[in-house]
Amino acid sequence: MVTVRRIAPADVDPTQSTQTHVMPKRTCEEAGWQGTVGMIHSHPGGERCFYFFPGTRVASSDAQSFAMQSYAIDAIMCGDSIVWVNRDLVQRELPITDRRIPEASELAPGNRVREGSRISVRAEAAP
Repeated sequence: MVTVRRIAPADVDPTQSTQTHVMPKRTCEEAGWQGTVGMIHSHPGGERCFYFFPGTRVASSDAQSFAMQSYAIDAIMCGDSIVWVNRDLVQRELPITDRRIPEASELAPGNRVREGSRISVRAEAAP
């Protein structure tokens, strides 16, 4: 079990970052954050919050990034929940609020993965 005691902001150069690629200037340990066990990043629209494509063991870019880093845990802040995986490669999810956060707006066809996106999962569960 992991207990989160603090969250530190990333030391990121905005000119070296895009919506789908972020490169930190230095590691957490180099920034003075000893004892770091993992990283968390966000998917603000709450989409594509999975480490393996739904129904497969095909790694998403998040799983591939996790495999290349040395930390034991990786997490995605995904709308109203946190999705994470550790070295056992079993994805887990934890709701962080009792109130549902509004879903991301629908994007043009071809610009998103519909199967397994947070919107399609919520749409199926909605009353």
